[in-house]
Amino acid sequence: MRRVLGRAATWARDYVDATRGQARAFVRRTTPLDVPAPDGGVTVVLLPGVWEPWRYLEPLARRLAARGLGVRAVPALGWNLAPFVDAVPLVRAAIDDLRGDVVLVAHSKGGLTGKHVLVDWARDAIAGTTPAGVRLLGLVAVATPFEGTARARLVPWWRSLTELRDGSPALVALAAETAANASIVELVPSWDPHVPSHAPLAGSEVVRLRAAGHFSSLESRETFDEVLAAIARLRAR
Repeated sequence: MRRVLGRAATWARDYVDATRGQARAFVRRTTPLDVPAPDGGVTVVLLPGVWEPWRYLEPLARRLAARGLGVRAVPALGWNLAPFVDAVPLVRAAIDDLRGDVVLVAHSKGGLTGKHVLVDWARDAIAGTTPAGVRLLGLVAVATPFEGTARARLVPWWRSLTELRDGSPALVALAAETAANASIVELVPSWDPHVPSHAPLAGSEVVRLRAAGHFSSLESRETFDEVLAAIARLRAR
């Protein structure tokens, strides 16, 4: 019973945090973040989840910038309702004119877009067409349903969630791109009411958080610290 009550409280808090984040993102009209990295530094490119504009990740982004990291939002993603593949050129446009090391930091669906970008980048690298002076090091994905979630089947009328269903053709195709997994660090909440079962990608690095909640975990200091640590490890490889 205690576990059931604890999870009910986590679920309720998750929705409170999600609502607060959405309200903040809707009300604030701040200029999209584009903080240059210092010489020899790294730039973080933000990839929010579905129904999340870039401002949803603004608190995390500003904390990263305060630690001396470059940060770039991708406002062209809007509320991130487009299919993963359609988002790739928008993210690539944000990356391709940067210089130095780049790491994608994503929440939820944003991690799926991020893996697509890694796959796209690797193909260009083989062809010798990646932009000079840019190193895309990898992806830090918070609460990303790489194998989908059964919860998405509960709302079949919302097209923006179709690709997130477990076993969807889009996810099956993305799962087959295993070479990218070694460049991915997954940060997995201790319990996620929106992604109740999590199967890690083969070959990825998985960090199990003490923080719980699909949305609440983003508010955790632990998550922020793990994002920083993951970026450092990707740079050290």
